[in-house]
Amino acid sequence: MADGNANKKEVIHAAGGLVWREEEQGKELLVIHRERYDDWTLPKGKQKVGEELLETALREIKEETGYRVNVERFAGATTYEVDGTPKVVSFWQMVPTGEPADELDDEVSEAVWLPVDQAWERLQYPLEKALVDIFRSEQQPVQHKAPAGLLGRLLNYRRRLSISHRRLRQELAHLREEHAYLCSLPVAPPPDAEVEDVEAGEPAASHGPWWSRADVLLWQAGRALEDLDLELAWSCLKGASRFTLYGLAERKPARLRSRARAALREAQQKLTGWRQETVVGLLAGPDGQTLRDDLPVEHVVQAVEILDGHHDNVYQRLDILKKRLRNLTLVMGLVWLVWMAITWVAVPGPANELLGTTLAGWRFWGTVSALGLMGALLSIFISIRTRAGKSRIPIELADNWVTVARLGIAVLTAIMAVILLHSQIINLGLESAQLTWAVALAAGFSERLVVRALEQVAE
Repeated sequence: MADGNANKKEVIHAAGGLVWREEEQGKELLVIHRERYDDWTLPKGKQKVGEELLETALREIKEETGYRVNVERFAGATTYEVDGTPKVVSFWQMVPTGEPADELDDEVSEAVWLPVDQAWERLQYPLEKALVDIFRSEQQPVQHKAPAGLLGRLLNYRRRLSISHRRLRQELAHLREEHAYLCSLPVAPPPDAEVEDVEAGEPAASHGPWWSRADVLLWQAGRALEDLDLELAWSCLKGASRFTLYGLAERKPARLRSRARAALREAQQKLTGWRQETVVGLLAGPDGQTLRDDLPVEHVVQAVEILDGHHDNVYQRLDILKKRLRNLTLVMGLVWLVWMAITWVAVPGPANELLGTTLAGWRFWGTVSALGLMGALLSIFISIRTRAGKSRIPIELADNWVTVARLGIAVLTAIMAVILLHSQIINLGLESAQLTWAVALAAGFSERLVVRALEQVAE
């Protein structure tokens, strides 16, 4: 086990891993026995000068166990004192790749795979046992509370089939891949560094353990997705995405500038007011149009955070609109049922003189309602054809409840139009049945008012 901290420091930093694999009998953890201390512990070691903590963990795992590993996520840290000096050990969850090397570190006498429970029993340090406890609890399947009743199960099923749920799964998988890729890259040298400095291993500016924070947020996003808490999942996913910007600054600076350029263009086209002014001030050069030359990563993170806040506001407004449309649809359905019940029992008489006795009867109003629905369906079909590929994603996400509300509005508008046609308020001099049916059908197109309202909210 290498020791690069010859001089005494205020804090000793070290790193290691919970290396695990999947076997037929379940998951197993890799633990080591150190001859010098005569103890069983997780593989770990001290950080060398100029070395990233994750690099320390990968090197120590290779030296003490012989395995090369892939990093999964940050597992936690332990803190204790060594001869009065604080020591912080960061751990990552890792899985081995390939076969181990034959030779191990001189201090390691044995490296063995054990089932998780047995590994916990074998370990001698309480803080490491606590990390294994967390790992063990995370590996257990999520216990979802059974939704109450058929309605709750139907709502959960609908959430799993929603566009938002599918997009969230795709974005989460994509960000996990990008995060793993960034963690595997070396730190890029500063753009003005000399070749000799790079060869000497002079480190670039570090932005802290961004990878561990992104790891935790990605894990939380996955758990929230399993719990069908889509709002929390999106929030954690966006937070993890912002932390990966620090990774781009360290390891892919050119890609960071591409992200910043896209954020600037989006702000110029979609934002208004103080949000647009702030993002342009953070990212743009003196001309206010092109990307600035000296671009701190903190400015990019702040700009993306403002854009994320704008997107959250849009989706929240659309969510409020969907709830209002749902309630409106339920009220319209109740009104239609009451009207049909009244016409079911209605008989010709003085109460129907204003409308005329020909209007009494549920068959008549059922026909009017059906014609209004037909007009609305025709209108929806036309709008789908004309809007195909042109609507923004927020509008499409809200479109299901909008469609239902459009049908309800079409039915009530057809009924109101027929009542108005046969009243004495507007006298067209036409009383044919054909005109009645034509008016009912045309009234179905009035539901496009809902679409206009939705587009205004999305804009």
